[in-house]
Amino acid sequence: MESDNKDLIHYLGEHSQIPDFQLYMLWVVYDNLFCMLQHNDTHRWPSWMNSSIFDRVQKLYDASSRMKYHTELLRRLRGGSFIRAFAMETFQHRDGHNSGAA
Repeated sequence: MESDNKDLIHYLGEHSQIPDFQLYMLWVVYDNLFCMLQHNDTHRWPSWMNSSIFDRVQKLYDASSRMKYHTELLRRLRGGSFIRAFAMETFQHRDGHNSGAA
């Protein structure tokens, strides 16, 4: 995946000015560009970004994310179970069903 997108990775590193930019850092660039896209009335992409390059960035980001979080176990280990338990405790507390000592 990285070798197939070497040109894009080099381009992003050069223009984002992130030293020694590598594939695992893609989320930093993607997240900022995605936010700019969503708020394009107040935040514009830098001059080096356009929709065709962003499409490539988005596809690469999606593919690398699938590799990073590809199993149920990895998703759970990264916090899914904790977040669910925290949410359930919060809802129980809100609804007056405290599980703690009286």
